[in-house]
Amino acid sequence: GLLTASYAGCAAAPCLTTDTTSVMVGGTTADLSPMQQMPGGGTSIRTRQCEEVDPLHSGIFQLKCSFGALTSEVVGCIPKCPASTPLSVTVGGISADVAPSVDLETGASEARLCEEVNAGYEGEYRLGCMAGALELVAPGVDTCTEKGCPVGLVVTV
Repeated sequence: GLLTASYAGCAAAPCLTTDTTSVMVGGTTADLSPMQQMPGGGTSIRTRQCEEVDPLHSGIFQLKCSFGALTSEVVGCIPKCPASTPLSVTVGGISADVAPSVDLETGASEARLCEEVNAGYEGEYRLGCMAGALELVAPGVDTCTEKGCPVGLVVTV
């Protein structure tokens, strides 16, 4: 006899919500599943937030399903500057460790008062985050100016 096969009705296996893949963002690893079933023919892609794996990273990564195999691709996760990490700032010869009031995403900045570092100065400078590193945003503390004596103040010696 002759054996024949029919491919009618065959389809690539999907990735189910019970399937998992390990995703590493920064130094943190998590096993994640698709939020909904993903088609398996060709490659289907779903994006997820990097914060799901590591709250100190922003951006997105991809979950991919190809013929029933679930994988991840992490290329868009960028480190944040955590509020718990200070930067040494010097104003008028006095230094202080200053940290942002909230976690800053890369490219974000925050205005800070010069008098927080040196009570004898006024004005603002900006702390900025660049690829997870906290830094002074140009022109830095050059915008800080020494406080003058109030008008009408008389000092008797």
